[in-house]
Amino acid sequence: MPHHQNGFIIQGHIAHIISFINIYIYIYIYIYIYIYIYILFIYFSLRIGYVNKWPNNPLTVTFEK
Repeated sequence: MPHHQNGFIIQGHIAHIISFINIYIYIYIYIYIYIYIYILFIYFSLRIGYVNKWPNNPLTVTFEK
């Protein structure tokens, strides 16, 4: 009986670790997508020229030299 209980405890730990890994994978995917969209947004706004219209933008200071 204790052996059976121990097996359940180990199974629970494995499931916990797997769910933890899944959460980390989702967080990493979310961060990568967010950074990718942010870079695309900056790139296209630079191409179109919207960045120059933003006040107090650090990008305008570098690109207007």
